[in-house]
Amino acid sequence: MACGLGVMSRNSARFLWKSTPQETKDARPELAAVWRIGQCLWIRDYAGVYTTAQGFEWGPEMADFVAAFLEIYRKRIFQLMLLTLCFLKQSCYNNAIQNGWSLDVTTKMLTVVKPKVKTNQKLDVAFLSGKGSYFNVEYTSASDSD
Repeated sequence: MACGLGVMSRNSARFLWKSTPQETKDARPELAAVWRIGQCLWIRDYAGVYTTAQGFEWGPEMADFVAAFLEIYRKRIFQLMLLTLCFLKQSCYNNAIQNGWSLDVTTKMLTVVKPKVKTNQKLDVAFLSGKGSYFNVEYTSASDSD
């Protein structure tokens, strides 16, 4: 079972647990503890993997194996975190550049570019006359007031 968690897929370890006779499960508390780790893996409770593994008093034959498993698991989670951070960083760069910011390639520093303020905008009378009921605004032209 422990090898299944470390080498095989979670589905295979789950199948192995379900096919193990109840008498065997009851007679070996370490087997049940390994399965609790497997349950944490199954539901992706990453912190639970550590607390479950460290919360059990492992026998001498399993203590080294669990320690090695936790080290491999720690490295795998760390690699996933690094990959995620790299993806997020690249996504942030791309989004900033698309919004007009500049990127100094040598220093990897983003510089905010102040957006240009539009002045002297002219409103389209045809657009406003069609939206008058939406904005609850009445439009009268200069020729109507004469």
